[in-house]
Amino acid sequence: GHNGRTVIASTGKWFYSTGYREPPDIDGQIVELLGSLPATLTIWSDLRARFECYVALGIFLGGDSWTGGIHLKAQTLCRLAERGLALDFD
Repeated sequence: GHNGRTVIASTGKWFYSTGYREPPDIDGQIVELLGSLPATLTIWSDLRARFECYVALGIFLGGDSWTGGIHLKAQTLCRLAERGLALDFD
């Protein structure tokens, strides 16, 4: 903690980002992110079971050039589904 006490968090998160893009390329960024993580599908189910957690990709939308259109290719959706990953749009 800020006062020097040891604090054990009951929850937490891992944060990994492809960075801000203008204009956004959501499908491309998802493919890039998944390409930089382990491809072994059992890892994803093991994570959810071991940590009893919700695993998702957070997509944060904004900026002046974004028109609100989102297109995800079927192959990208399949890769997400194989890993049991949800999408959170914000």
